[in-house]
Amino acid sequence: MKIEDLKEIGYEVEVTHLRWVHGDEGPLEIPIPTAYVEPHEEIIPNGGVTVVDIFDKEGNVLSTGIAHCSIEDNFNKRIGRQLALGRAIYQLDLKGRRKELDS
Repeated sequence: MKIEDLKEIGYEVEVTHLRWVHGDEGPLEIPIPTAYVEPHEEIIPNGGVTVVDIFDKEGNVLSTGIAHCSIEDNFNKRIGRQLALGRAIYQLDLKGRRKELDS
């Protein structure tokens, strides 16, 4: 199942990529969303986190999937999105909500 499939049946899906950055004072201790990286900060190509949240039609979070990229590996948004989405859908399976997606 793809993000487009979830949206087509009425669910909202939010993907957030978190990256390590070098700031004025050196590397930051925690990854930050790429949307909040300042122009003077440099995104480190290695490591990061991707989070996928699936919401119901009322805006309630149904499940969350997280994919971690090792600091030794190059960050890849596509792979992170696939892994995190798969984990979010697995959480729906555990909660018994997956059958709603298959109908």
